[in-house]
Amino acid sequence: MIAVRFSISITFAVVTIILLSSSRFGGGARYTAAWALDSSPRRDGGGNDDNSAFTLIKLMIINRHGHRAPNGAFWRMCPNDLPNRRRFGVHPEGLTGVGLAEETAFGRYLRETYNDFISPSYNDRKHFVSAVGEPRTLQSAQSIAQALWRDGYGPRKFLPRRPQVVPVFSDIASHEYLLNDAPCWPRTKADATAWVRTVGAALAKDPANQKLITDLEALCGMSPAMAATRSLDMLIKTVIDGVIFTHDFGLTPLNGKIDKKTFFALRNLSNTFLLGKLYGTDAQKTYVAGNLPELMVETGRWLEGNGTYRLPSDFSATNEGDAVPRPVNIFCVHREMMYGLAFFWDWEYSVPDLAPGEVPATSTVILEYVRERATGRVWVRPKLWTPRPNTGGPLSLPGCAKKTLCAVEELQSIYLERVRRTGTWQTLCSWRGSIQFN
Repeated sequence: MIAVRFSISITFAVVTIILLSSSRFGGGARYTAAWALDSSPRRDGGGNDDNSAFTLIKLMIINRHGHRAPNGAFWRMCPNDLPNRRRFGVHPEGLTGVGLAEETAFGRYLRETYNDFISPSYNDRKHFVSAVGEPRTLQSAQSIAQALWRDGYGPRKFLPRRPQVVPVFSDIASHEYLLNDAPCWPRTKADATAWVRTVGAALAKDPANQKLITDLEALCGMSPAMAATRSLDMLIKTVIDGVIFTHDFGLTPLNGKIDKKTFFALRNLSNTFLLGKLYGTDAQKTYVAGNLPELMVETGRWLEGNGTYRLPSDFSATNEGDAVPRPVNIFCVHREMMYGLAFFWDWEYSVPDLAPGEVPATSTVILEYVRERATGRVWVRPKLWTPRPNTGGPLSLPGCAKKTLCAVEELQSIYLERVRRTGTWQTLCSWRGSIQFN
């Protein structure tokens, strides 16, 4: 069978900018480009290493899309919250105004923090933006770009305000294996179903959780017919997600009948189910992250080889191959990828007032690839940004000696240890390179 890979490019004009204050980590560090006159990165306060010893040479940015509205099924299952439906101002699952504002704040953070390294003018030889092919991820990418590459720097002889037109690349949904685990969906469904029927069912029978679920159904005004036919997974995913998204939008879910303690218990139960069913086995911790971990490693190897390193053959003529040589990569994904990376690399997210391991919408992993001036070695420094004030910061990799600063060979060693133990995602998901339609 011939392997086929489709790539879709979406372009848009940067028209408006929402000026917001963005939360910062590491004291709002600023970096200058490696090719600029002053190429010395300044100390950011986020790690234990002196930035004067390193030069920033690459940014890989993995962004969870902004806040969205609940699924349409939420209001069918929870009719008592129907008054809030119109207040979102978008269709079900759509990126909300809050989501757009959060992503715009993140774009501004990138502009203010990395200024000259990214440069105010979009350049397709330096910048690569890609998103999962769904409206909310594509809109998130656009919002970041609007704030990052502002009016006034676009080509002349266009519009007077000189907007910048930035392409956002995406793959056909059934073929996306870099930013989404589409080829693994049949395996994901089987593994998740097995977890829900065993571990999940046992959790639901716990007296405290059972009361939580029963009380939620009553507060929602769920009909007896719906309560009798709904699946446990649908209740946890759709209804609790809907309550959380309503709260995080700034609305009062269920007429204020859920107190803070109950709300956090629901959030914790939802997160436990999500992480359990998608990452409950060692194999899942490998395949849900798709090809992104390999890209992270191969990018480092390419940088160490100063462009002479030959990328794997399956990277040619793909989004991966396009991304590697460009100094700035921005990828907009779903939360499942954010958690997939955490489980693959064994780093931990910790955000106050959220469930263990949970990150809010718009949270972003920023990978700084830096070259050590004294030795020429390439290191990777992972950081978490969130839209919540005073959160985020360096991410620690247990397999790296310096924890928050990882040599490329250490990153490769962690990668190889995992795939040798579990198999690659291609093996685990029986992927042969052909298109799978679901």
